[in-house]
Amino acid sequence: ALYRDRQRWLPENRMELYKIVLEMLLDRRDLEQDVPGIQDLSCASKLLLLGDIAPMIAGPLADWFDKKMPSRGRVYLTLFALGLSPVVGIWTYHAADTSGFYTRFVLYSLILTCWIPPLYSLMYSLVLPRMRGITSSMYLIISTIFGLGIGPYLVGMVSDATGGDLRTAILSVNWVAIPIVILLLVLAIRVRKDEGLMLERARSAGQPV
Repeated sequence: ALYRDRQRWLPENRMELYKIVLEMLLDRRDLEQDVPGIQDLSCASKLLLLGDIAPMIAGPLADWFDKKMPSRGRVYLTLFALGLSPVVGIWTYHAADTSGFYTRFVLYSLILTCWIPPLYSLMYSLVLPRMRGITSSMYLIISTIFGLGIGPYLVGMVSDATGGDLRTAILSVNWVAIPIVILLLVLAIRVRKDEGLMLERARSAGQPV
């Protein structure tokens, strides 16, 4: 659709292409279809609302869960977000119309991004304070390469293989939820023990404690 809309011209820069796609999905298509209540928000405002609300809620919620269930509470919140989001994603991308899609996508984005605060706090609780910087760096490098790098590439490959079926392509990446849920369940079992052994692990690695 974007290819036809732009008279068979697409930018060569990947980030520019992503920007154009988001503008078409979040802004221009709603204006053209006269979706009520959507035109007052800019594309940037929609992205801000969808991307920032959930972490603002999940942060205090992660702390509350940690008080109720020390250590494991944050794991359970992460497990909820990453385990339920594929199911909600399937429901979202099978909406009958644009308005229904946006209504479902708000819920989807809230659930999907709730994993960020509890996972970061989990990482920091398992390392010494002076190692939190390198922990963040390693996490960001890995998530950028495998998530932001390989993820869109695989979606594009699946879309090409299915004749341009972008919905199927986007939903196909949800298979990663299976190993993620398994690893989070293992983490829920081990996290309290690992937190208790933090100093011992630091000493065995030669860190002055």
